[in-house]
Amino acid sequence: MGGVSPAAPQPSTVDGEPGIQANRIIIARLGIDLAIVEGDGIDAPLGKVAHFPSTAWPGGGTNIYIYGHARTGMFIRLWDARVGDTVTLDLVDGTTRTYVVTKVLPTVPWDAVQYLEPTPTEQLTLQTCTSYYPTAPRFVVIAVPAP
Repeated sequence: MGGVSPAAPQPSTVDGEPGIQANRIIIARLGIDLAIVEGDGIDAPLGKVAHFPSTAWPGGGTNIYIYGHARTGMFIRLWDARVGDTVTLDLVDGTTRTYVVTKVLPTVPWDAVQYLEPTPTEQLTLQTCTSYYPTAPRFVVIAVPAP
């Protein structure tokens, strides 16, 4: 059969978020190695981190948002992140994606929802808390795909 073949479909998850789902995050320098689960956007799971619903996944070309508690064995070491650190995401298809930290924002207002919005290029946004108070600032780290 001749003819024009259609463009390859953009990969997406069951919930329709663009990209390939990640199931693990590793930040070797910080000793972070955690499972990623689909979150509800409200509660952070214990012993894991969560993907914010409706944000992208690796390869989706826009914002991937992952959040977790600032507790021992979870995201508390994110407080020690530095520009240049590498973040690896293990994907459900057996591949990995590597990101490089470009920004560390230690006091983002708790209601700064713009960090959840789609971005014009792929980026990984990581968030944890700075206190037990629900309205305390958030600690946000932004990383972009490694060259």
